[in-house]
Order: sequence, then structure tokens, then C-alpha cells
Amino acid sequence: MERTPADVPVPATVVVPLANPDTAPGLLRLAAAVTRERGRVLGLSILLEDKGRDAEHERMERLEKACAAASNMRPDVEVDLVVARAATVTRGVLDTVAEEGADAVVLGIGRVTDETGLGEITTSILDAAPCDVLLYRTGQTTPLRKSKRVVAAVSPHDRDRRTAHLALLVAGALGVETRAVTVVDYEHTIAQASVRLGQQLDGLPGGDDCDRRLVHGNQPAQALLRQAADTELLVLGSARTKGQVHEETIRTVLDGFDGPLLINAPHARDRGVFDGRFRRIRPRLTEPEQDELVWQAERLAKTSPDYLVLSLVSALIASLGLLLNSTAVIIGAMLVAPLMTPLVALGVGVTAGRVGIARQSLATVLNGTGMILVASFVLGLLIQPDAPTSEMTSRSAPTLLDAGIALASGIAGGYATARRDIPAALAGVAIAAALVPPLCVVGLAAGIGQAQLALGALLLFTTNIVCIAAVSCLVFAWLGLRIQRHRRVESRSGWAVGMIAAVAGLLVAIVVLNADQTGFDRRRIISSIEETIPGISVQQVETSGISPVEVTATVTADSDPTPADATVIEGAVAEAIGSPVDLRLIVLPVVTPDGE
Repeated sequence: MERTPADVPVPATVVVPLANPDTAPGLLRLAAAVTRERGRVLGLSILLEDKGRDAEHERMERLEKACAAASNMRPDVEVDLVVARAATVTRGVLDTVAEEGADAVVLGIGRVTDETGLGEITTSILDAAPCDVLLYRTGQTTPLRKSKRVVAAVSPHDRDRRTAHLALLVAGALGVETRAVTVVDYEHTIAQASVRLGQQLDGLPGGDDCDRRLVHGNQPAQALLRQAADTELLVLGSARTKGQVHEETIRTVLDGFDGPLLINAPHARDRGVFDGRFRRIRPRLTEPEQDELVWQAERLAKTSPDYLVLSLVSALIASLGLLLNSTAVIIGAMLVAPLMTPLVALGVGVTAGRVGIARQSLATVLNGTGMILVASFVLGLLIQPDAPTSEMTSRSAPTLLDAGIALASGIAGGYATARRDIPAALAGVAIAAALVPPLCVVGLAAGIGQAQLALGALLLFTTNIVCIAAVSCLVFAWLGLRIQRHRRVESRSGWAVGMIAAVAGLLVAIVVLNADQTGFDRRRIISSIEETIPGISVQQVETSGISPVEVTATVTADSDPTPADATVIEGAVAEAIGSPVDLRLIVLPVVTPDGE
């Protein structure tokens, strides 16, 4: 067996979406013909909704028989039928390609009359698939297996070397001859065209035995149509951009050829192994999915009565949980908090350049924020706790860990919103956990007169909400959402993203400085304790609150400190950090063996 040149990759895994059992045999045979030895062909049946069991059972039986027939044609290739559930056919195909690491997709196309000539599903897959796409249309009277010859259109383009190789592989599987046709314009000589055709076929298995034809013509499509009869399979290559095959030759052949047709639309070669793997794990949104996401954002951006009621309920539950110092109750409040929906709508509006959506969602966020603040403030005034609980003081200042939680929550929210198969409520809980408790602390602290505690919690809330909005914009951009210029929109998304990024950067810088200050204060606390009472060694320091700062120091000592020693230490710590201190000293016993 002849060896395939390294510059002509042969697919190892090919995905074949199957809907119609009548066309499945031809598609599977074609896929098996172009797959390498010991490769895989996956016949893909996508379930969108429940259908009649009898009809679906019969369809699956016919598809299984088609897979078995293709496997008999190529015993060295594994042909399997797989079933996937998806929201749309396009998403099911793209997800399967990514999960299986497919090198090619074989799509059956019909005679479509839209502006692309291919249909919406095919156009979306061409636009987003991270692999080669082969488009096959059966002849009006001649199926693939009855083709009497394979005719390949071969030009000097690199992709047409691969097109010629595909034609040779299919011809070998069908047991028919191959004809390579090059259309020569009047600016080149036959000799020059002959050399180029020879270079394209050089080293390809079966290339030496291929019938070669050189024909003159300034209209390549018409010249090709004269060389291929309706009983012959015509194979062409085409560039692929934004879901379309652009050559006028392709469109003319689609309209004028009645025989079986195969179009090779290769993916741009990846620059490296890492880049190729990265593309496969990126579930890029198709244009219909982008349109649906923007429509969904328009709906989520509105301030509805349900949104306001849930904001009020979540504020009441979270505030009571903070006052009770109950983590379980606070978590319960997150299950009903609705703040995620306008935040992700804001991200969509900014990324897609839809200023109206961004403005409306921002107003909705402010309405919910105001509702939560008022509810928690009123509870603080009514209940008047003796002192802030530890659940409240723990949210008195942002740290880098808090910023990390907000960033991760924003990623989850944006990704879950864009991907319909993922329950968005799961991400909503994470986002609410980063926003509602600190916002409730602001209201409660203001209600009980703890201004510094309120300001610290407000900084935490602001940092979290800006980080969530900024990272959701990045997630939508990574998934392929772009400014929608085909509609009447105000394209100010670049300015908006820049502003959000600047504010997020400023707040993160404040968090970093605050974290550094906290670390510096702890070092001064340790130093002041150990210098004040000789023989004391500080093992751990925990701080909370703002004024006074609650300091819990765990120490070991040669002799137990007295209450007077604790008072002296408290004064020294307060002087060291420049703030009133409420000290709690925990002394660990030190036990040594006898005689040591």
C-alpha cells in the first residue's frame, strides 16, 4: 500500500450527522472511504425532543444497518452509531466534534434556495467547526455507490492537493477511476498547467494512474461542468469563511450540476498542537446562538415584579442569617437571589455592542441593590443586635480570595447562560453568594451605626460585582459573541469594556493594597505581643472587625500570662496598628518529657 505524504492529512475520526435513513448509507460510505486505517467513523443521531417510540425505533434500526454496511466496506475502520441529546442540531454536532476530537465532519446537503445555497445548519457548522468539513449532495438520479467515475477539480491552491487525495480515496473505495481536471485560463500555457497538476498529484496514492485533463476556459465552473457527467462524482475544494464557501465556481456548480457532488471545505491549519487542542475545548457560539443569547439578554435585562419580590425575600433571609450567625440560612438565601440575570445581561449587552440592553440591565441591578439595602437597613434598625456577628465582620473587607470567588462566579454565570444545556441556576447561587451577603452587611451595619463595617462591606460588594461583570464580558467574547453590526445598534462596546476593565483593575488594586495592609498589621501584632511580654511566642493571629479590631492570638509562654499582662498586650497592639483593639489571648500548654 502506498504511503500518504505528510502534507496531506487523513482524518482519524470523522463525525457524520444522520437524520434521514435514506441518505445515511451514502454519507457513511463516503466517511469510511476518507478515514485512515484503524480510524473511527461516528454516525451521529441527535435527539431534540421526544418522538413516537415506534418511528424512532425503526429509524435507529435502519441507521444501525447503514453503519454495519459501511463497516463491511472498510473492515479496518470502526463505524459506530452514537446518540446525543442537544438543544439544537448545530450544537449537538459541534459538541460531539469537540468531545471526540474529530478531524472532519461529513454533512449531507440538499438543494437549498437561501442566499448561501447551503442552509442554516450547514452554514453554522462551517462557521464554528474546528475541523475539516465535507459537504456531500447525492445526485438526482445517481447515488454515490453507482458513480461511474470520480472527477476532481484541481487548482494550484494547497487545499486542492487534499481535494485530489480525497477524490483518489473515494474512487479507490468505489472501485472506479479518477480524473483530475485543471482549468487553464488564457494567461498560462498548457505546459505550465501540466507542471502544476503534476505537482498536486505527486506522491498521492493512485496519483500516477489518475487520468489528467487540461481544459481552457475563463469560466472554470462551466469548463468543469462539461467534464463531469451526471453519473460521475464531482469533487471540489473551497475556502471557508464565516460559514460560507465563497468561490463563485462552487455556487455555479451547486446550481448547475445534477450528479453527486462532494465539496472539501478544510479548516485553517492550526499553528501548533496546543492551539489545536485549545480550539477543540472552546464551544464557540454559532450566529443563531448569538442571536438567541442577545434576545434572552433583552428579556433578562428588564425589572420585573418577580425580580423585585425575589430580591426582597433573599435580602430578608440573608439578613436574618447574618444576625443569627447561621451559615446554613445565608446559603438558603442564595437559592432565591436573582442578581445573576441582569448581570449576565449586562455582559451580553456590552460585548455585543447593545447599549440599550446594557443600560436597562444596569438599571435593573441598581433596583435590586436598592431593594436589598433598604430591607437589610430596616431589619438592622428594628432588631438592633448588641454587636456584629462573626458572619458580618468576616465580610468587612475584601481580600484577594474574595476577588477570586467573584471572578470564578462570573465565569460560571456567563458560560452557563451561553450554554443552554447547563442549568444557569447553579451559577446563580455562586454569584448571589458573592453579592447578597456583603450587601446585606452594608444595610445592617448602617442600621446599627457601624459606619466602618458598612464601608468595608460596600467595598467588598463593589469589587465583587465589577469583577463578575468584567469577567462575564470576557467569557462571552471568548465564546465568539461579537458586536452585531448587521442591526441598528450603537457600537460602543469597546469603550464600555475598557471602562469596566479600568474600574475592575482599580478595585482589585485596592483589594491588593488592603490585603498587604492586613498582612502588615498582623506582623505588627505578632511583634508587639512578643516584645511586650518576654517568653511569649505567637503561634497564630486572627483578626476581624474594624473598630474595635477583634484580635485572637494563640500563644505559648514560659509562664501563664496574667489578666494584667493581657491588658498591657492589648494596649501595645492598639498602639502598633493605630486602632482600638478587643484582645482575646489563648495560651497553649507546653508539655515536655521528664528531665528535659
